[in-house]
Amino acid sequence: YDFADFYARLRYATDTTLQYWSDPDRSNSNKERVYWNYGDNDTWELGEEHMSHEYAKPGTYYIKIAYKDSTNGCFDTLQGPQYKVIVNAIKAIATVTNDTFYCAPAIVAFNDDSYGMHGDTIPQPISLKSRLWLFSGGKGISTLQQPNIFYGINGQYSAKLFIESVQGCVDTASVYVRVIGPTTKFVIVDDTFGCVPFTVKLKNTTGQPLRNWIWYFNDPAGSIYSTRNDSDITFTYNTPGVYKIDLLGEDSVTNPTTLETKSCSEKFPHLDSPNDFHPRSVTVLPFDTLSLLSLDSVCVNQPFNSQVTGTLHNILTEWHWSDTTAYETWPINSNVPHTFDSAGIYNLKIKPIITSKTQCIVGDEKAIIAITPQADFIFALTNYPEIYFINQSQKAVRYLWDFGQPSSSQNTSTDINPMHNYGETLAHYTVCLIAFDEYDCMDSICKIIPQKGSVKIPNVFTPDNHDAKNDAFDIDIDGWEKYELFIYNRWGSLVFEGFKDGIFNDGINWDGRDKNDGTACPAGTYFVVFKYKLITEKEDGLYHGTITLIRD
Repeated sequence: YDFADFYARLRYATDTTLQYWSDPDRSNSNKERVYWNYGDNDTWELGEEHMSHEYAKPGTYYIKIAYKDSTNGCFDTLQGPQYKVIVNAIKAIATVTNDTFYCAPAIVAFNDDSYGMHGDTIPQPISLKSRLWLFSGGKGISTLQQPNIFYGINGQYSAKLFIESVQGCVDTASVYVRVIGPTTKFVIVDDTFGCVPFTVKLKNTTGQPLRNWIWYFNDPAGSIYSTRNDSDITFTYNTPGVYKIDLLGEDSVTNPTTLETKSCSEKFPHLDSPNDFHPRSVTVLPFDTLSLLSLDSVCVNQPFNSQVTGTLHNILTEWHWSDTTAYETWPINSNVPHTFDSAGIYNLKIKPIITSKTQCIVGDEKAIIAITPQADFIFALTNYPEIYFINQSQKAVRYLWDFGQPSSSQNTSTDINPMHNYGETLAHYTVCLIAFDEYDCMDSICKIIPQKGSVKIPNVFTPDNHDAKNDAFDIDIDGWEKYELFIYNRWGSLVFEGFKDGIFNDGINWDGRDKNDGTACPAGTYFVVFKYKLITEKEDGLYHGTITLIRD
């Protein structure tokens, strides 16, 4: 249906400019008025000279106009068979041969039963300018009068018919079809991609009880899972790849008219072709395993390099050395230096720094042994100037001795327990031993060999004369193994004891105070008992004497 436009012209005999009937101010003041009756009811509508009216149904309608002037309220009317409107119409009718089917697939025959009306005439065939069917469920469109549509999936579908006649009239109609049976659905919860092994969470959203469900995971093992419950499930993929997941629902459907029962099944997602996009798939990414290249064993306090390689680039790695140092961050393929400062077994762990869920990287680790021998020796001076060296090194397999006497033609040795003759020259010698293990790791130690043992005990010292000389009781002793010094006042009280040789007034030798931390002892004579043993002597020595303390 459509709108009809109407026009009327009326004037007074002397009104050549239509200044009354077309003047809205006069009409608004209830002076000159125009009334319309459009023939579709008995109502008169107050209007103007130009009016528009919509007709709700087809038919032939006769138009009437009434005029009222402003002088004495006189009316005049205009009507006649020539003043008529013929309203045409079309009616869209969409039908199906059967609107209910049991268990897909089903072929549905649709029909366009549309008709036309010309005025008050009976329905009659129409000449269409266009026809268009729009089918739900992804079934597309059609311009046929009787299209047949194939439905391979259970569910409810609609079809909408659009028609337009050659006169420009349009109308629409809809029709619905049901294919009764299980309508299986599910969704993937959370991520659809991840690193192997990847566990996918699946939620059954069918929304209706069915006899059975079968999950198809399409992994290399062909795994399936059958259940009578519509509960959520999980499945773990252990092999990288892209996997399409399907859910098959099974149920029994009964036709209430024929009482025939069918066993129906439906798989979701529904694909018309195996090559179609699969909306329920997961991607399982492979891991790139980092490879740690490093020595199995290293020497303590000797730097070494390690490296991590992998197929991915531009990633950072954390290096955890398991020693006292903090972890370090290095790009992949870097030469990473490190030094262990003590012996032990260190588990070096490499951890990738992951910045994206698509980065599937496994770190690596390696046990590294930090080793070192322990160099040590003792010596015997009993046969001086021949000195015997006793090797007490640990975890060593070869040795290098330096006896500290460059003038000797036999200043070095590789023996385990060597002997060296220093001759009659009195001097202090520094002997060094370098010990090597089987990996050529080394350790060294040096000790001073004194000249032939000697002792010289003073009998006076002056702690208060402020000349920085002779300020302490300093026994001059070389090559001692035993040192026990006791000093008593004249009443027999112990004022000092020492068990180590000091150097001048270093706080080890007696400085004239009681126990070196009390009050100053008075000037006078004190009694000395000194027990000692020189390394070149077989017997202990014992000295009894006196020391005079002089104060200014």
